[in-house]
Order: sequence, then structure tokens, then C-alpha cells
Amino acid sequence: MVWPSDLTTPDGDAMIIRETTHRFSPLSFHRSMVGRRLPILLTSAGRVYFSMCPDAEREDILEVLRSGAGGEQQLKLAMDDAYIRNLIRQTRKDGFGSNHGDWADQRKIGAVAVAIQTGGRVLASLNVVYLEQAISPAEATRRFVPELQQAAAEMVSALEQ
Repeated sequence: MVWPSDLTTPDGDAMIIRETTHRFSPLSFHRSMVGRRLPILLTSAGRVYFSMCPDAEREDILEVLRSGAGGEQQLKLAMDDAYIRNLIRQTRKDGFGSNHGDWADQRKIGAVAVAIQTGGRVLASLNVVYLEQAISPAEATRRFVPELQQAAAEMVSALEQ
């Protein structure tokens, strides 16, 4: 895959990039992404993690975000019960998370992500990031989600062995 991909895990009010292909991707504008924090409710990686994690963990994340720790934009979303219900329902129905320029810091960027799950827990998220002017959300879903799902399944298989 030529577009950059990130492996993220939760870190309080954000997802943190633990590993990435940004430094290898000719299509990346950001080479040093490891350690960067991504908003949970505004990014595909955060949305899929949040939507797929156990209810108690999700409530803990909401409590942190509702305290304002994740910034004003996330606070507003975390306080919107209808938004939260719809996000969880749609993400679970789709089986992946997405964002399409929703994050103010990255308006031209789209992304899709899947959860890496085993033993009733979500361990991480795996995403692909792309420029929305180059690929439509529908095309990104068609091209990248099956590959992300396959990669996540291989990671889970390796972890379970």
C-alpha cells in the first residue's frame, strides 16, 4: 500500500501513533508521526477504537473527553448523546471507522481504520490516510478497508499463537 498507514493505541484523551509507514510513503507530507496524538472522536483510528471497545471503557473515555481534556471540538461532540449513539451504531454497522476532513488540523485528509480485537478487547487501530482530492471516500473504503481487515486479522492471529 502506497498511502501511509498508522498503528494507534489509546492514551487518555487521544490515540497515539505507535508505528507508521509515513517515513516510507512517497505520498506522506509528515515523516515523523510516531508519538503523535490523534483526537479520538475526530479521526478514523479513534472512532473505530471508541466504537468497538467495551462499554465500560467507552464510558471512561467519554468521562475524560467531557472534562475538556481532549479540547473544545471533542468536548462538544462528547456532550452530544445523539452524535455518540450514531457514531457507535454506524461504525459497528460498517465494521470500520472513517473521517473525511472532520479534524480541523487536517481538513484535506481522509482516513479509514479498523480495530484490532482479540479476547473481547480492542488492542489498537490500524488506518490508511489519503488526500481527499486524490481519492473519494467510497474508493478509499473499497480499496483500503479489506486490506486493513486482512492485516488486522494477521496481527491477531500472530498475537494468539
